[in-house]
Amino acid sequence: MFHCNAYIEYGDKNMNNFIEDIEEIYNFIKKNIDVEEKIHFIETYKQKSNMKKEISFSEEYYKQKIMNGKNGVVYTPPKMAAFMVKNLINVNDVIENPFIKVVDPSCGSGNLICKCFLYLNQIFIKNIEVINSKNNLNLELKDISYHIVHNNLFGFDVDETAIKVLKIDLFLISNQFSEKNFQVKDFLVESIDTKFDVFIGNPPYIGHKSVDSSYSYILRKIYGSIYRDKGDISYCFFQKSLKCLKEGGKLVFVTSRYFCESCSGKELRKFLIENTSIYKIIDFYGIRPFKRIGIDPMIIFLVRTKNWDNNIEIIRPNKSEKNKFLESLFLDKSEKYKKFFIPQKSIDSNGWVFVDKVEKNIMDKIEAKSKFILKDICHSYQGIITGCDKAFIIDRDTINSRKIELKLIKPWVKSSYIRKNEVIKSEKFIIYSNLIENEIECPNAIQYIQQYKKKLMERRECKKGTRKWYELQWGRKPEIFEGEKIVFPYKSCDNRFALDKGSYFSADIYSLVLKKNVPFTYEILLNILNSSLYEFYFKTFGKKLGENLYEYYPNNLMKLHIPTIDFRGENNVEKKLYDFFELTDREIQVVEKIKDNC
Repeated sequence: MFHCNAYIEYGDKNMNNFIEDIEEIYNFIKKNIDVEEKIHFIETYKQKSNMKKEISFSEEYYKQKIMNGKNGVVYTPPKMAAFMVKNLINVNDVIENPFIKVVDPSCGSGNLICKCFLYLNQIFIKNIEVINSKNNLNLELKDISYHIVHNNLFGFDVDETAIKVLKIDLFLISNQFSEKNFQVKDFLVESIDTKFDVFIGNPPYIGHKSVDSSYSYILRKIYGSIYRDKGDISYCFFQKSLKCLKEGGKLVFVTSRYFCESCSGKELRKFLIENTSIYKIIDFYGIRPFKRIGIDPMIIFLVRTKNWDNNIEIIRPNKSEKNKFLESLFLDKSEKYKKFFIPQKSIDSNGWVFVDKVEKNIMDKIEAKSKFILKDICHSYQGIITGCDKAFIIDRDTINSRKIELKLIKPWVKSSYIRKNEVIKSEKFIIYSNLIENEIECPNAIQYIQQYKKKLMERRECKKGTRKWYELQWGRKPEIFEGEKIVFPYKSCDNRFALDKGSYFSADIYSLVLKKNVPFTYEILLNILNSSLYEFYFKTFGKKLGENLYEYYPNNLMKLHIPTIDFRGENNVEKKLYDFFELTDREIQVVEKIKDNC
């Protein structure tokens, strides 16, 4: 019996109903009966379920999984799927090998596989005479759908229901059913005996914190060379897919661009550079095409062959026409995007930077004339993690009314208070309770904090006995805050560095403290870091977060090359830097455009 309201309400119950319905449909289309009868059965179901005829079961299943909070599930939009297929497989690939094997290693409910079918079907129809002649075949038009479903398309997934959904959707567009080509199988850990010609996929993005510890242990045993530290499961899909890809075979994955810059992605970057020829990268650069998913994606096309002399085509949005990027790219409309080529040998395992020739020249000039990198001249420190802001962050009225001991009160700064060269003072303060050696000596502060004792005791460090219940979770060392330092927000749309002394700051702020005996002052460093040139420079390799934000994490920031330069008597810092690095007018123009981003 069909559950006709399965698509109107959501929740575990409706998901279970949906799964039962899929099982019933699946078992019906397996029967040895007329195709027309099977189609009628499915159409009747859709009508009773108030499901639009043009909506695939894959789309409905995805909605169910999202509503049930399934981790790592990303539905590849149809236009993106079609773009990936078209730019991966060409007509000649099929003419030369009509038995080309195309596989999705994490096929889910098959939206990529279905697009592959539609694309291959058109190639076979238009080129059937050439295909038959060249390969000594006798394919007829009526045979094409059967041939593609049974000989060209393959998929693996751990989700049994998703595989059944795939087979139903594929049947609806092909009138063919394949039991064996789409398997319920863990591609990463189970043995795969077949070698494939083409891989296409949108492997799950699941970070180390979200992976079951026992499964993580298994993956580390198999993929320990690239899956380590804060690695993502998607890294493993790259390695296993290339192992199962024929020499000269092609692969396209849509994946998180995080591996391009992250420390955890270093070994994956090295692996791809050394074992593949990358020929195209679509860098969405802050545009997020996946609804409800906070992932910054990229699409990478590569061939399993070692050719380090090749050039990589880079496509990314124009800053002035971001809203038109997806439509322009996927619908072959006028090129409202930036396209350029970089040599594969110009990227290395330390981090992938996608810049055009002019931008690369600017970077080279900066790095050639800079004697230091930032980590040579500064220490970096993160701000305080309280573990419960309500217990420690207070205003002046609370200090007065509760008579909080003044020796514990410190000025409090959050990232929103920081501007270029300025820290906005606020009326917020922190009870720096780490100065309390004994509860008796500061009774008023203890009494105030005690309101939140139950929550504070739940902190990991308190449970372990490494923190007293009233202490800050990570209070750092007071001298970090008391002395002079440059502070800056961890996430920002632009460079915002400011000099501070005496303020205690939150964990969304980092600081730079000059090392001893370096030829720099805070004033010189601020002039450099807050300049348009260094904002441009950092953004060429900094991690992008959505459309406008960048991550100013020290791992990346401390890579900045810093020149020894004297600004005394100079009113125009920007001009001084341009002259020092000998930038051309064209290069200055490129740098100045960075101001339009915020």
